[in-house]
Amino acid sequence: MSRRSALVVGVVVAALAVGVVSWHVARSNGQRSIVRVARVVAGTDVDVSRRRVVESETAVAVDPRNPNVLLAGSNVIRERAPQGVYSSTDGGRTWRAGYLPMPAHACATSDPSVAIGAGGRQYFSFLGLFCNRRHGQRAQVFVATRANASAAWQVLPAPATRGSKTTLIDDRPFLAVDTGAASPHRGRLYLGWTRFGVDPAALFTSPDDVDGNFSPVQETVLVSHSDDGGRHWAAPRQLAGQGAPLEVRLAVAADGTVYAAWREQKTGSIWVARSEGTAFVDRTFVAGSVVSEERSCGGFRARVRAQPKRCVSPNPVVSVDGSPGPRQGDVYVTWGTTALNGSQDVYVARFDRSLRPELGVGHVQQVGPAEGLRGGDQFLPASAVDSSTGTLWVCFYESVGASQKSARYACTSSDDGGVKWTTPRFAASRPSDETRKGANRANGYGDYEGVAVAAGSAYAVWTDGRSGRTGHEDVYGARLRRVP
Repeated sequence: MSRRSALVVGVVVAALAVGVVSWHVARSNGQRSIVRVARVVAGTDVDVSRRRVVESETAVAVDPRNPNVLLAGSNVIRERAPQGVYSSTDGGRTWRAGYLPMPAHACATSDPSVAIGAGGRQYFSFLGLFCNRRHGQRAQVFVATRANASAAWQVLPAPATRGSKTTLIDDRPFLAVDTGAASPHRGRLYLGWTRFGVDPAALFTSPDDVDGNFSPVQETVLVSHSDDGGRHWAAPRQLAGQGAPLEVRLAVAADGTVYAAWREQKTGSIWVARSEGTAFVDRTFVAGSVVSEERSCGGFRARVRAQPKRCVSPNPVVSVDGSPGPRQGDVYVTWGTTALNGSQDVYVARFDRSLRPELGVGHVQQVGPAEGLRGGDQFLPASAVDSSTGTLWVCFYESVGASQKSARYACTSSDDGGVKWTTPRFAASRPSDETRKGANRANGYGDYEGVAVAAGSAYAVWTDGRSGRTGHEDVYGARLRRVP
């Protein structure tokens, strides 16, 4: 690690430590509490996919016109597998499962992201991977679309991303659609992704001038947009290029402002920025992610007992309050990191629409109740804001049992801007064990799951291995709501 990187990490760690200590002090003085003025009730969870294959990395979206229309997607872990796509028109009680068409000449697909426009048109972005024995593997982002929940899917022939000669691979795309009634760009699609490429400057660097952190591979986060449903895309703008940025997520406010959150692999820090026209400005530090040495996976990903092979990342998610309530326009970022007791926990920060901090920056704000010295892990958080009520929902895996090797997907909610939270409620009626013999341990739960929120309730989807059968890990889902 270079001296500069070490200094940045030191500052980040110190800031987080001060914040965590301050939080515990505040809580001991009675300023932080779990107030059970409302509770979350979970409906019956259902097997969304119903397939005898391994699936993971779920995504879900709700139709802004009709909360009963849901769209979900997943990875299907098998050779030459297309993306799994699922549709419900009865609020998630029943689902129709299918596959997206494969892009021409693709050998595999990965990394689903879904969205539904204001007119009901549905979108699905994913990576198409192309394998060539002579030239190795490359990946490009593709977009599939259909007019409504009952129409046939079409994978648009032109990829949404086109690299240069120095591009190695594009990764982790995230798709968002502008549905704001007051937005000047209503209907616009936004796509964010990480590009791995060869740094041309590295070709002229002397071996004597580099340290142990040197790498010729450069990561940048890019954002592009389309005004014709994904058929053509604007030249991508660079959102971030320092610190090895990864895992960008996007959210569009009611007035059309676009927000992005991502993490830096080299420093462990979480960042958020907002758009101004087509450029992103006001890049704001959110928090630092700290991983204890015994749990670290060579950086700021953590090894948890419930997923020991595939490490979990902070997985930052950004969402915007589009409701007519008192916090209209507020921006939330949720992420996972190591708490003082050594377990993984979920945290939240709140900003105003100009990204001035309002909560959770400098004094970290935990989602859910405090734990003792031997607390379990909460990991892979997903979050969304209800555009009708302003309620913020956060879902995550929670390790259970004496060994903490099993996990159940759980959700909680806040209606006061992330200060007070309902007691987390299990969405999954049974635990999963990705450490068991026969499980796809290398894949585990994947890197992310999903939650969509509308009309006073949330619908969560997650990777679930409860069946215990070899090669059989499904997508499950459940509707949750708040009650007094």
